[in-house]
Amino acid sequence: MDNDQPLTHQQIIDRISSERALHAVLAPLLEEVRHLRAEISELREVLGGGTATKYLTIPEVAELFGVCAETVRRRARKGEWPAVRIGNQTRFGREDIEAIRELGRPKPPPHRRTALETRQRNKALLKKMPAVW
Repeated sequence: MDNDQPLTHQQIIDRISSERALHAVLAPLLEEVRHLRAEISELREVLGGGTATKYLTIPEVAELFGVCAETVRRRARKGEWPAVRIGNQTRFGREDIEAIRELGRPKPPPHRRTALETRQRNKALLKKMPAVW
């Protein structure tokens, strides 16, 4: 439409009604955007002064606790250590790391006797047993 020609009465009514319809649709959406921005700001403050929560990977947690990555993966899979699944990846948030620390270090495997200790134990047991033959 050429800007030099005046609008007809019907064109003015159509333009006003379309603007009102557009405003009716956009006003609730804009209000929702404002609401979501406020919620995001509140969450950022709660999660650490405006920074997003840092999630650690399995190798990072393994290094932090001095265990191998497979141990971390297994404990998370079995539910022994809290973790978050993000897509197909396992991640550990700040709260998860604190919970793992509260659980304590993993217990070492039970002591296995060496061959020498086993022979010495068997000799001692044989001495205590009465001779059968």
